[in-house]
Amino acid sequence: MNLARNDAAQRKAIEAQIADLIEKHKLDRHKCDIGSNFTVERKIKKLYASPLQQKLLAAGSVALVRNADVFELVPAQVARKIAKRPDAEEQHLPGMWVRALRSIHMAFDKA
Repeated sequence: MNLARNDAAQRKAIEAQIADLIEKHKLDRHKCDIGSNFTVERKIKKLYASPLQQKLLAAGSVALVRNADVFELVPAQVARKIAKRPDAEEQHLPGMWVRALRSIHMAFDKA
C-alpha cells in the first residue's frame, strides 16, 4: 500500500517537473499564423509557428513536446531532458515528440 502511494507520489512529482520544464521553456507562438498538420496516434493535429520557428524546427534546434493535450515547441535540449526523465517512456513523451517532430519536418518541407 505504501509502495503504491510512494510510486504515485513520485510519478506525480515527475509529471509536475516535466510540465514546469515545458512551461518555462516553451516558445511564444501567440502571433504565429502559419499552420502545419501532423499526426499523433492516428489523429491530425495542427501546429502554428512563425517562419523562424519553422526553420529552427527543420534544423532540429527546437522540438515538439506534449503536455496533456497541448503541444508546445521547446528548445531541443529541453526535449532531450524530458526524454531522459526516469519514467518518461511510460508517459509516452520521448516517442511522442520524436514522431511529431518527423511529421512536422515533412509538413514544413512541403510548405
